[in-house]
Amino acid sequence: PKMLAEYVQAGGVLVLSAESLRTNDDTDESLPPSAFWGAAPGNTINAPEPVVCAEATLPPIRAVKGSSTGTFGRGLSPQEAKTEVLARWAASTPALTLYRQGKGKTYCVGPVLDSSGYRSLLTWICERETIRPALQIRADRLDSLRYVEQHLFARDGRWVIYLNNWGAKGEACVSAPFLPEGGYRVRDVETGREL
Repeated sequence: PKMLAEYVQAGGVLVLSAESLRTNDDTDESLPPSAFWGAAPGNTINAPEPVVCAEATLPPIRAVKGSSTGTFGRGLSPQEAKTEVLARWAASTPALTLYRQGKGKTYCVGPVLDSSGYRSLLTWICERETIRPALQIRADRLDSLRYVEQHLFARDGRWVIYLNNWGAKGEACVSAPFLPEGGYRVRDVETGREL
C-alpha cells in the first residue's frame, strides 16, 4: 500500500473495489484500510439493492452477486470529511466514493459489478479524469471483447505490445497513435508466427 499511496500523492488516479487490499498475499494477514482510500469497507450487502447515483453523468450502477464473495458488495464508510459520496445504496449507505489526496484521487467502489458494469464505470472515471488509453481498440461487437489484457513495454526505441482477448473470440482494430512511423512486425504470442 505504501507505493500506491505515493502514486496517489504524486497525481495518480486509483480505483479500488471494497474487497481490494484486504489481505496481504504473502502472509494472509488482514490489512487495515489505508488513509489514501478515504473510505473503509463497511457492511456486507447480501441481497439485491439499487444503487442511487448522486452524480448526474454517472452511468447506472447495477450490483450483481459476486462469484467469489457470494454478496452484492459492501457499503463504504467514509473515513475523512473530504471524502465525496458519488453514489449510495438504496438504504443510503455510500456505494461509490471519491477521495482527493495530494495531487491524486482514489475512487472506492462498493458494489460487485459484471464486466459491462465495470467497463461503464471505468470509462466514466477515465473520461472524467481525462485519461486516454495508449492503445485504442475498436470492434464491431463490444461483447466479443469482454476483457482485453494489455501490456506495453518500451526500451531503446523498441516496443512490445501484448494484447490478449480473454472473452469470446472476436476481431478488433488496434491502433497505437503514440508509436512513431515505421515498419512493425506483429506476431501471435501463442504460435510465434507473424500475422
